Formats: sequence, structure tokens, C-alpha cells
Amino acid sequence: MDGIIHIPQALIHESLDCPICMCLFKDPVITYCGHSYCKSCIEECINRTHDCPHCKAKLEKNQIWRNYKIDQFIQMVEKAKGISQKMIDVKLDENDPLYKGNPEMMESPFIQIARQSIRDSLYKYEKYSEGLKKDTEEMKNKIKLKYALQLSQGINQSNFEQNEEAKRTELNLIDKKYQTSLEFLIDSYQKFLKESLASPEQLPMRISISIQSKNIMIDSMYIKFYDSILDIRSKIEEYFQKKGDPVVKFDPALKCYVDSSLSESPQKVSKMANMNQGDLEGVLIDDETRPLKFYNIKPGSKIQIIGEIKLRSDLPKPCFSLIFVKEAKQLVDYYSCNDCNLSWICENCIKFCHKTHNTKEQLKGHLATWACCYCSKNKVCKLPNKLNSGSVYLK
Repeated sequence: MDGIIHIPQALIHESLDCPICMCLFKDPVITYCGHSYCKSCIEECINRTHDCPHCKAKLEKNQIWRNYKIDQFIQMVEKAKGISQKMIDVKLDENDPLYKGNPEMMESPFIQIARQSIRDSLYKYEKYSEGLKKDTEEMKNKIKLKYALQLSQGINQSNFEQNEEAKRTELNLIDKKYQTSLEFLIDSYQKFLKESLASPEQLPMRISISIQSKNIMIDSMYIKFYDSILDIRSKIEEYFQKKGDPVVKFDPALKCYVDSSLSESPQKVSKMANMNQGDLEGVLIDDETRPLKFYNIKPGSKIQIIGEIKLRSDLPKPCFSLIFVKEAKQLVDYYSCNDCNLSWICENCIKFCHKTHNTKEQLKGHLATWACCYCSKNKVCKLPNKLNSGSVYLK
């Protein structure tokens, strides 16, 4: 024996129902003749008949008292009921063909997640359906009370039968409305589950992206099965945009490979050449518009990006003529180029536009008073400058 007595819930509620309204006691009281009722129910009877509905003993309002024992018991039952609802579990049928002969599936992480999610949802729906039932019971109790009061006033047998028939008709109508509401609720819940429980192909898939030229690994990127490499490019652009270093240009010869350890394809490529991080086997993605699902990509796969992705930080610094600010009191180093026969060339231009020329230092730490650089002034500058309004020319 475990010391626990199991009593059906219906039996407990039946013993706690008021004989007048047939509902769970509300503010229970006990009469001097030993019978218990809801306070409002018995007071209404006393106002009408001045006797106890059960034994017909004469009764006044000063002869009823609060029944604290019943009140405490009801609170205890309701508390236990709430605890049991929180312990709702979703049971799996071990004889289901899906699990039979494969018991480890019963403890699959997917089943555990689904069980927890459905359990949480089920508890909310149970609470909602209980609200419907409670509203229904309250309406039925009002009907019962109405006819009970009519009976207490004394009626003949013919009127009694008519009274009972009218009461049954009203109660049946309330029950029918409740059943219709419950059926609609069940139908909505079933539809919700069917639409919410997605197949693996509908779920976002987590992969990683390796950008060889930048020596960068994006460990967590979510894609969909129908995404293509064009979508991957957009996600890479978003990644660098958030880093504050936007993509300026993708190499037209960019190649993408899916890590062959997690996918298979007749287009498998072995030992790709010119890899900075060693040889790699992979699946070449030969059509940038084709959905990745056709390359058998799996959750956890890695996509290797081979080729140059030019970022804003990769661009040469602009000519001084573009970044000059009069109020900033900027110091600038100037150079001259013998090949171009130019002087007053800023440091950025001398390093980029004249990097293979015969150059020499002209003036160090000059306090600039205007946007001076003769490289741009003479229109030989290849950098973003004042004359080209900061345009970037990539070759």
C-alpha cells in the first residue's frame, strides 16, 4: 500500500454540489438542521418559503452559518486539480508501428521536444475548454435554480411534469451549444497542429560558411532547402554589413563547394587546386540559381567559398583631396614622382597610383590649408578623389 486513496474526481465533485443549484458549493453554509447549501441559494429559498428545501424544517437567515470545513476541502481539491493539470504528459503508444522494434526512438530528442511543446499547448487548451465547461455549468445551474424555486412554491402533478420537461429542454439546449463549441475548438486545435508540425524540408537548416580568401568561418547560418547560392551571397553581404565592412564586389569566377563529408553527388570534386588550407574533397555547386537541396546539403554541412570577396576595407585609401576637412588641421606628407613629373602628391596616391614609379619624399607633416593633391588635379589618380566624387573603380 502506498498510503494514497484514489477517489474518482466525479464522485468528489458530486459530494460537493449544492442540492439547489447542483453546482460546486460557493460560500457554503450549514443550516441548524444540518444541511449544506450555497449561501445565495439557501437565502433565496428562505426569502420565498422560509424552510429547508431538504427536510422542510422552518428556517430563517439567522439560523445558517458558514461551513468552513467544506470550504477548506473545496480549496484543497481545486489545488490538487491544478497540480495534476500541470503534470499533463503526452503518452506514446509503444505498439505504434513507428516505434515497434525501434525502442530507442521513444527517447529521440525530436520526440522529447515535440512532447514538451504539445504538453505546454495542451495545458492551455485544457484550461480554455474548462472555461467553456464552467460557463456551461453556470448557465445550467441558473436554469436548475429557476425550476427548483418553482417547485418549492408547490405545484400539482401535471404542472410538475411540464416543469421537468421545460427544464430538460433548456438543459439539453445548453449542452448542445457546449458540445458544438467544444467540437469547433477541437477542430481548430487539430488544424493548428497539422499546420504547425513542419516536415524537415520546411525547417530552417543550420550550416557553416568558410570564406577561404578571408580566412573566415561563419559557424551559424540558417538557410532553407530551396535557397540557392544567390541567397547565400545575400546572407554573406548581410554578415559583413553588420560587421561594418560591406561587400563591394564578388569575384565573377567565385566557386562554391559543399563539404562532401555530409553530402554525396556524382559531381564530386577531389583535391581542388590552389587551396590555402590544403586539399579538400567537395561537391561543386555548378548552378548558382539551383536550390541547394539538389546538392543533397544536410544540416551541419559546410559550404566552401573559393575566390575573392572584396570588402570596403580591402579598397585602397582615398586621395587626400577627398578627405580634406579645413577645420581639422590635418598634417599630410607630400611626395614627387619623377616618371610623371609631378609634385605635391599625397601619400595614398604615391603608394597606389605611382607604386612602380621613381618617387621621392617632398615635404613631411605639412599643415594642409586646402584639398591639395596634384595626382588627382592632373587626372592621373586611380583612387576615389575630389574630381570623381569618391567613386570607386575596381578592375
